[in-house]
Amino acid sequence: GDAFLDQLALNSDGSPSVANVIPGDIIREQSYLLGSVRMWSTLIDEFKRQGYQEGDDLFVLPYDWRLSNRDSAAKLAQKITFVIGTTQSPRVNLVAHSMGGLVARAYMATKKGEILGGDRVRKLITLATPHHGTLGANLDARSIFVTNSNWKEAIEKGDHVFWTCYN
Repeated sequence: GDAFLDQLALNSDGSPSVANVIPGDIIREQSYLLGSVRMWSTLIDEFKRQGYQEGDDLFVLPYDWRLSNRDSAAKLAQKITFVIGTTQSPRVNLVAHSMGGLVARAYMATKKGEILGGDRVRKLITLATPHHGTLGANLDARSIFVTNSNWKEAIEKGDHVFWTCYN
């Protein structure tokens, strides 16, 4: 069965039902019965070839994908504070994949004083981030799945404001 997945369940308030589930490292390589696939180790190796050193000026942030992006953005804020303190650089460059891009956007879009906001980010590069959500929220699909034009307009205005402010 799938009872082993029960430890990943969240309570109705969004908190973890099992406290000892903590994120490990990012997925650098995935081993299978017949071999392995290099996931993020290829990109990290490229950064190293460009002169970056992990732990000195190259840092990763594994996070619990089950939690809200706002919670993960708070963890990102903590990591950025650590990185700025370690490197003595006033701002960081972020490279984020998939939901990590939404976490970075949530961090950058917070009001000053709440978390830290985008003033500590020099560049944000996102890879395969669902900026327009799932298929049902995709720009092309919105007209098919969404009949409320006010909702569509609000999302499009929000997209415009974000990309105007942070690009």
